[in-house]
Amino acid sequence: MKQLSAEHLIRLHEFVINETGGHSGVRTRKDLERNRYKLKTTDKDIEGFTFKIAKGEVTELDEIEYWIFSRLKKVSKSGEEI
Repeated sequence: MKQLSAEHLIRLHEFVINETGGHSGVRTRKDLERNRYKLKTTDKDIEGFTFKIAKGEVTELDEIEYWIFSRLKKVSKSGEEI
């Protein structure tokens, strides 16, 4: 699977913002690490969900928010899941 670079993700974010509204830009690339949460899912799952958004099958912000938050796991400072 081809991995998305940070720049690709930023462009995808800008696209979603232009389509749905919200705030553009990146505050910091370390926020999830600083808050000690990790997205626990597979690359295939992320890819599939991203394609659903791109194809317009997922359009509600609440649905995107639920997908993300349901996969966040708290981790310790050493990176171990709590």
